[in-house]
Amino acid sequence: MRNKYFFGFAYTYGAQKEHPGAHGVEAVWPPDEVEPVPSWIRELLIEPLEKRGVVPKGWINSATINDYAAGGCIVSHIDPQHLFDRPIIGVNFFSECNLVFGTTFKFPKDAADIECSTPVYVHHCQRGFATIMKGYSANDITHAIRPCDLPSRRASIILRRVLPTAPVLLRGTCVPLRDLPQVLSGAKPDTNPLKGRSSASSDTAAAPPAANTRSLPTTRLRSSERRYKSGVIYNVMAESFLTQADLQSMFEKICKDSSLRWFAGRHILDFKVVGLPRVDLPFSYRFIAPLVEVLTSMASQSMRVGEETLAIIQVIVNYYEDGGSEVAPHHHKCRQICASLGAQRDVVVEGETLTMGNGDALPLWGEVHAVPPAKCKSGPRASVCLFYGSRREYAMKEISVNARKGKFGDNAWWTHPADGQPGRCSLRRVPLWGLFSWPTGRPLQYGRVLLMFLEVWQQAFASIICMHSEDIVLRSSSVHRSERQYITVQREEGGPAG
Repeated sequence: MRNKYFFGFAYTYGAQKEHPGAHGVEAVWPPDEVEPVPSWIRELLIEPLEKRGVVPKGWINSATINDYAAGGCIVSHIDPQHLFDRPIIGVNFFSECNLVFGTTFKFPKDAADIECSTPVYVHHCQRGFATIMKGYSANDITHAIRPCDLPSRRASIILRRVLPTAPVLLRGTCVPLRDLPQVLSGAKPDTNPLKGRSSASSDTAAAPPAANTRSLPTTRLRSSERRYKSGVIYNVMAESFLTQADLQSMFEKICKDSSLRWFAGRHILDFKVVGLPRVDLPFSYRFIAPLVEVLTSMASQSMRVGEETLAIIQVIVNYYEDGGSEVAPHHHKCRQICASLGAQRDVVVEGETLTMGNGDALPLWGEVHAVPPAKCKSGPRASVCLFYGSRREYAMKEISVNARKGKFGDNAWWTHPADGQPGRCSLRRVPLWGLFSWPTGRPLQYGRVLLMFLEVWQQAFASIICMHSEDIVLRSSSVHRSERQYITVQREEGGPAG
């Protein structure tokens, strides 16, 4: 029904798992068995996508050409998430066709035609156009092409990025792609840089599994049976295939991120999720995606017996500039798991002090916790926190990052005060005490103080303009004098009109 041509990376899939050692697992072939991506594909397809900002430069490392005969098909499937990053880009050639979502295939022995159920959605692929799949379309619903969707010959070029954690078939076993050069050179990959640490048990520090262990690549964890408990410190380098270099790279990029905003003792950045089992991060923050995926797998393996699918509601990144940065005692009306990057810091959970080092992850189920100021000079630190619950809890609105209802606590998400309420003027809250404080272990930065003073004046001026604009709108309206007086009285008694 179709011919496939692999460039960059090839992989075993579906019924075509004939590579030696495959044994039914979806994995990548050794790179030396595949030709590199042709220059014409890079020049005519990949580079235009990079220039338009669809993908970062150098992101795509795999190209697959599918050549379909008229009446051909591809059965319902989801591109393996342990092999390929998102998005998935397909470019259509020769003729138009339909790409259907949510259909099922049946192959009756006594029937000549394939039977297909009614699809949930039909996407029309035009000749010469690219289709980009990410989020729900790529991860949570199958896609396919039925025989009736291909009236004539068609070709497509699928552009993807093979993950560095993707398993590679090598001599009957699976080895993470990033460890392949060390394995081929005879060196043993550093899969457990924290040997002897009490928080990582010996059974989770084993070597990469054999190829017949399919559950490992799909969860990104070394063990699919391990259950994660609240209040216990684990290390992501011991629990997964993430390395010290991976975490260091993420940490350095977080430290340089200018979009982090000040809030309650540290800088913060958040990503809101609508109760999905995984997180689709913006392109500019895909550098933390491997860590978020590991935390997601750990959260999934911390669910109680009988609970439904994992429902993620928010990801929050905290940046602690030095030992003086802190977080006051608080709790959340949901479960969470936080990974620590950078300097070692103490975390107080229900009055008990725990020490978190680089790569340590701590699950909590609503306990009161805090990050007090460091007792001695400390370097910068970051934490990546995943907030979640069960699907039923999310549907019943029983979980929230906020501990109680209030100005910003009426939904599942935490909201930065600077974002305000929709449709109303809001000012960014600047901690004035920070202008005169002397952070632990570093001198007072006079330039920063001056900039903060200027920011306060700028925001005060903006608030005056905002209030003046409301007054102009009120005065220029066509309502009668009595109605204007009524509105004025209501504003004085009940505060600013919504």
